[in-house]
Amino acid sequence: MEAKELAQEALKLFQKEGNRSMEAFARLCLLNITVKWRGDKMASCQEGLDHGMTARSIFKTSGDKRGEALALHGMAVMHVRAELNGMVLSAFPGGWQAATTESARLFKEAKCFKMYAFAKVCLAQWSLAGPDLGRSRQLAEEALQICQQYKSRQEAAALGVLVTFYLSMKDVSSDFKNNEAQTAIDLAKQGLERFRDRGDRHGEASCLHALVQCFQAKGDRQEAIKHASQAADIYRELEDKAGETAMLQHLSQMHLEEREPEKAFQVAKEVSDMNVSLHDKAIAQETRYNACIAQGDLQQAMELAEDLVLMCSDKGDIRREATARLMVATVHFNAQNFDQAKLVAREAQALMHDEGAWVGVASALQLIGEIYHAKNQYTEALKAAERSAQLLRRKDKDSEEVISLLLVAQIRLSMLSQEKMQKQRGSPSFAAAVADGMQAAEAAVAFANKAKLREQEGYALLLMVQMQHSALQVDESLKTADAAMYVFEELGDRRQQANVMC
Repeated sequence: MEAKELAQEALKLFQKEGNRSMEAFARLCLLNITVKWRGDKMASCQEGLDHGMTARSIFKTSGDKRGEALALHGMAVMHVRAELNGMVLSAFPGGWQAATTESARLFKEAKCFKMYAFAKVCLAQWSLAGPDLGRSRQLAEEALQICQQYKSRQEAAALGVLVTFYLSMKDVSSDFKNNEAQTAIDLAKQGLERFRDRGDRHGEASCLHALVQCFQAKGDRQEAIKHASQAADIYRELEDKAGETAMLQHLSQMHLEEREPEKAFQVAKEVSDMNVSLHDKAIAQETRYNACIAQGDLQQAMELAEDLVLMCSDKGDIRREATARLMVATVHFNAQNFDQAKLVAREAQALMHDEGAWVGVASALQLIGEIYHAKNQYTEALKAAERSAQLLRRKDKDSEEVISLLLVAQIRLSMLSQEKMQKQRGSPSFAAAVADGMQAAEAAVAFANKAKLREQEGYALLLMVQMQHSALQVDESLKTADAAMYVFEELGDRRQQANVMC
């Protein structure tokens, strides 16, 4: 808040003196401050845009092309920020695309070639979220060429954008691993050689980071881990704390995914011991917590979760505090302290509700559904799970939504498997229970398939097999079992293959 107040005082002073040029720069300063503002996103985006528009008008009147370009770039940032938060600003025709294109043109005319290259990189980066992949590739290649032409430090960023383009083809390419992924790896390796020859350690670290993404996308996590370790070492050497922190966070997550919880814990502890933001400390603490859960160390997991609750509470971060409370509830659940787990999960749900964090509410309801399910209270479990799935619908949270859908199917299976229900076999009520269960399982299969979540698709198919088996639908269960086996063979998951055979 102090930075904003000081900038506002400077603005008033320049306005009083009639210094229009410095007023415009003060407005750019205020625009940059609003980018970091964590309050009302719509209000801050509009406020930043207003400052940008006024600054642009002043610079344009005075013929300051560099200043006008800076203002246009700031306005583009506001449009992008608004879009990321599901909002639309209509103050500049054409949105961020037109504003960034115009700012690049003005930077070039003002002979600010490094800023021209930067604007081109931003245009390419932001275009990756759009529907026109061909245009994205063209912009990325153009940005890289311009950066090389003007020897811009943004060359590594431009290369990263081009690599990201090829990796974004994962869902549309029939032979991604052999074509686009390999092209991305080749590009990143070529860039790595160039930067090493120049002695550009920042560029080298950026290319190593790109290779981490490439090998992850290709499914070679060990190569990704190797390159992430090298990048973290370079960032540490350069005293680039932001780069080092980001890479260590990435590295710890990959160790978790590789089922190496001890290594994940140690890497995350490095971050926890650094002087970093609450955001980074919270992520590291969650990683350490997950590593403890994976090793069955519930006592240390509880200590870490409770410590995070206090840390977030002291900083007034209600959403993170609620998330940490869910971590506490999960430990209680794993320890089969179901009543305490439900109590803490409800507290987290209330905090998320008050914050309007509906995805967080859905996560709390998922856990509450699991708690009721474990207590064989299926009606309450189903109510919580279905509400969770409903809240997650169209929230672009596929991995969370599929968990809720799988939970609904699992609860339906448990209801179908009850002894009292099995005794009603052949009755209308039993047929209705089978239909409800199959509908839930089919919904989970369809969603996982569409979202390309193969592991979850396999689990959903396995649930469907069990339902068909309970309903004595032998032929159908064999066909579904074949489909589930195909998925788990593709994933190399022998444990689940064994479950299918059982």
